[in-house]
Amino acid sequence: MHKLSSRQASMYAIIVFLLTIGLSYFLPGYPIMISGLLVVIFLSTFINDTRSTIFAGIGSVMVIIGFILYNLRKPNIYHPISEHLFVLLLVLFTTSIVLYVKRLYRNISFDKTHLTSLFENATEGIILTNKDGLIILVNPAAEKMFEYQAKELTGQNIDLLVPQKYRHRHVKLREGFLAVPGDRVMGHGRDLHGTKKNGQEFPVEVSLSFYKQKEEPHVIAFIVDITHRKSIESNMHLQQEELAKVTNDIRKLNIEKI
Repeated sequence: MHKLSSRQASMYAIIVFLLTIGLSYFLPGYPIMISGLLVVIFLSTFINDTRSTIFAGIGSVMVIIGFILYNLRKPNIYHPISEHLFVLLLVLFTTSIVLYVKRLYRNISFDKTHLTSLFENATEGIILTNKDGLIILVNPAAEKMFEYQAKELTGQNIDLLVPQKYRHRHVKLREGFLAVPGDRVMGHGRDLHGTKKNGQEFPVEVSLSFYKQKEEPHVIAFIVDITHRKSIESNMHLQQEELAKVTNDIRKLNIEKI
């Protein structure tokens, strides 16, 4: 379907507005004004700027007032003026509704922009999967972590990122999570590993979150590469062993001197 641009909507609104004025003047017996002015206001929904709707509403009100003043000069004017007053109320109501919808849309767009920014700029990997474990979304941090492009992972099973020797167990863990969903840390008390595109394994921490979209369950995995932390822990462990060995040697020397 062709998408109406703001420029096209503005052009169509101006054309309809001018046609409405002309036809309402030359064909007063036809209900042209109400439909034409409402079309002008509704066309403003395709323009992001709120002022376009305000201008459309003000312009429509001015046209109606102009026709009311014009009809005041005629005899037996009650019926046309009452019609114009009804159109005036309808225009004001429609304008307020369109402004309300625009405000809602703007708030939704603002929230969506923030969520997208958080997803794209998060330092930890974020992977979204459906109930079957098929990958739907991958953020840049996860791409870098696993050395895949997002298009390579989309549609693939999440087990692709799990070392081959752990995949069978991972399937059972995933099924268990879906049976009792909730926010939790995966593999508590166990070392978890991921697999890069080149097959290299690396230690990770994984937190899972669950939500439903259109009644279909989805899982969000937050993944942190802890290779650096494990390296530091390993070095600290070696240093502790060295310190314990030196301490033990000093103790033996002291005993021998005695």
